[in-house]
Amino acid sequence: MNSLEKQPDLFKIKGDLKTPIIGHVPHSSQHIPETVRADFALNTEEIDHELLRMTDHFTDELFSSIDETGKSLVYGVSRLVCDPERFWEDEKEAASKTGFGVVYESSCSGKPLRKDVRQNPRDTLLKTYYFPHHAALENLVKECLEKFGRCLIIDCHSFPSQPLPYEANRDLDRPDICIGADEIHSPNPLVQEACEYFQEALLDVSVNKPFSGSIVPSSYYGKPDTGVHSIMIEVNRRLYMNENTGEKNENFEPMKSIIGGFLERVSLEL
Repeated sequence: MNSLEKQPDLFKIKGDLKTPIIGHVPHSSQHIPETVRADFALNTEEIDHELLRMTDHFTDELFSSIDETGKSLVYGVSRLVCDPERFWEDEKEAASKTGFGVVYESSCSGKPLRKDVRQNPRDTLLKTYYFPHHAALENLVKECLEKFGRCLIIDCHSFPSQPLPYEANRDLDRPDICIGADEIHSPNPLVQEACEYFQEALLDVSVNKPFSGSIVPSSYYGKPDTGVHSIMIEVNRRLYMNENTGEKNENFEPMKSIIGGFLERVSLEL
């Protein structure tokens, strides 16, 4: 175990690399360290509401079957602290223009999230949370490549059944499953197989709608010959939870089983 893995408050690494699969779970945590919470402009009730709307609830559990044959990296703090799925350079991150760059400035309803977003606090958040998480992801991918010569990243997400106020895609007709694909790192046969699998499970599926892309560590991004592939699986929250209370519903275990079936099929083909 390297020193990064000894930081349980920053992230958790689980599983064993029996197959070349890395799970990335960036938005399942609701933990906000007190030092960060003190900088928020929202009161406790407003923060709780923000966490209910913005968290990818239970995705660490929905995708836990990855740990049976691969490894997963679970971000240990809320995306409200610092979002590991964003580019850290604002000029590269389109969402930064609306207050949702790597360090959020706005709440999902448009209220100011933080009291102060000066450069120094931002840099501290990046150094404390963002960069260690990405270093851990880079290490996992490197380990996978050294062992197998290839690596498939499963980017594990969920999304609300209705668009939140800040979201660019306002289409109310949201699918059950959104497959996120990258032009370089998401092979068409893999994307097609994912679509067919979930359609066979009688779920409505779309590609890159309402969300697009899939994470790839920066040192491998845009380099098709590295053997690093990635695909994002986004699950509509109405399928497995009560979005008003944040509790699992009766379909949680069946949905978890469906996701597990897809991961098992993919692992057998790698």
